[in-house]
Amino acid sequence: MILFFEEFVKYGKDHLERVLSFLEVESEIPVITKAGQNPFYLPSSSFGKALLASKKVSSIMKLIPDSPIKGQLRNFALRKSIPKPPISSEAREFLKNLFLEDVNNLQALLQRRLPWKNFQ
Repeated sequence: MILFFEEFVKYGKDHLERVLSFLEVESEIPVITKAGQNPFYLPSSSFGKALLASKKVSSIMKLIPDSPIKGQLRNFALRKSIPKPPISSEAREFLKNLFLEDVNNLQALLQRRLPWKNFQ
């Protein structure tokens, strides 16, 4: 069974039902939310930038379990309100050309078109 993220987002419940059926698991489908799971963060100051670059701070943060305190520490050093910068057309073309052969090989192997907008 091969699933693509783009199709999962579009057909989440149907894809989960297919996976459960494939695994022969009988279960209720959980409610699917479309909340962002990978937000873009930028340092809020030069101090925040230094904290993020510190290997010691990173090691200590890994030891702290996810909690409101950890979230407050992260919010202290980071600012969330900035949207992800768009990729430049030059970078997009470079990456498309870099992966084009691999995408074509995968399409041939799977005998189907892939749901990736840059390779339609």
